[in-house]
Amino acid sequence: MIAIVLSSLISKSSFMLGQNLLQKQQGKILPQQIQLLNLFHLNTIQLEHRLQQELEDNPLLEENTSDDEAEMEKYNKEEVQDYQDWEEYGYDDRPDYSTEYAGYLNAEDLPQRAITDSPCFRTDLKQQFRLLFTSDQETKLADYLIDSLNDDGMLDQELEKIAEDFSFKQNCWIEPQELEGVLLKIQQLEPAGIGSRTIQECLLLQLERSNSRRPDVKKAICLLKNHFTDLRSRHMEKIMESLEIDEDELKILLQMIGKLNLKPITEKNTGTAVNNNIIPDFV
Repeated sequence: MIAIVLSSLISKSSFMLGQNLLQKQQGKILPQQIQLLNLFHLNTIQLEHRLQQELEDNPLLEENTSDDEAEMEKYNKEEVQDYQDWEEYGYDDRPDYSTEYAGYLNAEDLPQRAITDSPCFRTDLKQQFRLLFTSDQETKLADYLIDSLNDDGMLDQELEKIAEDFSFKQNCWIEPQELEGVLLKIQQLEPAGIGSRTIQECLLLQLERSNSRRPDVKKAICLLKNHFTDLRSRHMEKIMESLEIDEDELKILLQMIGKLNLKPITEKNTGTAVNNNIIPDFV
């Protein structure tokens, strides 16, 4: 009986001495964080309205705008700058090109590739004409014709229309025949084919610059003058029959014509086709 009582007392005491451990995660938000969350979603207009409302509700708050006004005055371009020392400013020994350069290019954005000078072909043509021909009237007409050339160096306008425009601007009448003579002189300049009005004329001007006494060159000139339409239509048999040549000779003529330029002004004769500047990988 005594043993039963002792065992019951031991079990009760062990039950009363038991301990339990629990882990809980709990987060708390500060009042300042709640206020910031209420401000983060506002746009600029809503934020200004909220600040104005807080200033009206709380008389102890004051708006500080001195820093903002100073920042705005710093970037105000309309404000006139007063120089205390005029001699220091007026007689500055710094060259003008240094200040002008800073207005166009940033020192950090300078091009690393060498800039090559590519003169306009019209300026070169005008200089060539003045070296070969000295008439003042022809020089004026030549300048006007050269300026009327397209970017390929060809004249795609009628001489009658150019004569009317020149007469209207200069207030003196010019006949198209006079322009024709000046155009023939322009076509003697470099590069070959300059001032041509059609592709056929451009090819003929290039062939006439070569040795026209050669039989193959004579045949090629005859082919372009008399059978250019047949050549475009690929009537090869008609061309061989008319020129009295065989197929091998026709191939030689076509290879000669194929080496000519279809336009007077190309990347090859302007010097802008290939850039041989060596650019290092690291500096």
